[in-house]
Amino acid sequence: MPINTGCADGTCGTCQVDVLEGAEQLSAADEYEEKTKKENGVPMERRLGCQAAVLGEGVKVRIINVFGEEPIEA
Repeated sequence: MPINTGCADGTCGTCQVDVLEGAEQLSAADEYEEKTKKENGVPMERRLGCQAAVLGEGVKVRIINVFGEEPIEA
């Protein structure tokens, strides 16, 4: 599902998602993602959609659109 973002390289933190189900089916957050979240005030429990690779089935997220649109569950 497309996410409106402010960058194309994982530095802005605008592709925030809350993982509702299937967190174990996502790649682990690396130092780059953790640094981006910290620098942009993203809650540490959230993931960045551009950095979290889906490795299996059953992942459900809520897209947190920081541009003022309503959150979307996907």
